[in-house]
Amino acid sequence: MTPSTTGGHSDWCSDGGAIGGWLTRIRQWLTAGVVEDGRWQATPTGTPPGGVLSRLRANIDLHVRDRGWEERQAGVGRLSRYADDFVVVCRTRQQVAEAREIIGRILEWLQLTRHPDKTRLVGMADEGCDCLGFHLHKQPSKRARRLVPYAWPSGQAMRGVRATIRQQTERCRLRVALVELVQGLNRVIRGGWNYFRVGHSTTQLADLDRSVRLRLWRFLRKRQGPRGHLRPEGDAAWLRRSGLERFYPTGRGHIQPCMP
Repeated sequence: MTPSTTGGHSDWCSDGGAIGGWLTRIRQWLTAGVVEDGRWQATPTGTPPGGVLSRLRANIDLHVRDRGWEERQAGVGRLSRYADDFVVVCRTRQQVAEAREIIGRILEWLQLTRHPDKTRLVGMADEGCDCLGFHLHKQPSKRARRLVPYAWPSGQAMRGVRATIRQQTERCRLRVALVELVQGLNRVIRGGWNYFRVGHSTTQLADLDRSVRLRLWRFLRKRQGPRGHLRPEGDAAWLRRSGLERFYPTGRGHIQPCMP
């Protein structure tokens, strides 16, 4: 957010109207208020959790801490941050204690507080930790013959994806055109694949593929009614023609949806 300068003049000055417009929008967002239990409440200070500007403000506030950490405390541990979520990986318990003390002082100076439930001290080789939808864990590697870091979708993330799949295939949507139903599921599938493909997520993504196909099987059975003649082989043929995508498109193509 610091304006760069060239020849003694700020780059922001060349487009003052655009900057003024953005500042006006930011001010409107900050003073828009929040709705809780159907009642509007003013927000004279701060940004609501999950609001439009919460991540922007987190980047502005915590940028100071990140710069200070890189310049003076990089030897204590490695800090990784996205918006207001961050993880510090240290080699020893002494470094962990030092990191907590340093971060506490910096956040107090910034007038920020740590979330009491999300701030935890964990062993990466014991229980691991969840961050940004991933579960981070160190496990033995047969190839490297040592502990190496792995990442796969967290339990909460898997439950969230399955809940979205259930919403797409609820009984109240039985009259939805199958083409529209598949298009909605494909959006969920593409989003999950593009996000979790960077981790070691083969098993979890294959399980989600089974969930989608099992939900579709039950959906089609309900759609046909008690007199329907749908069979697993007929459903498999329809799935091949439907254009339904996969959470794990490469490999494991032999995995069946485990239909009843």
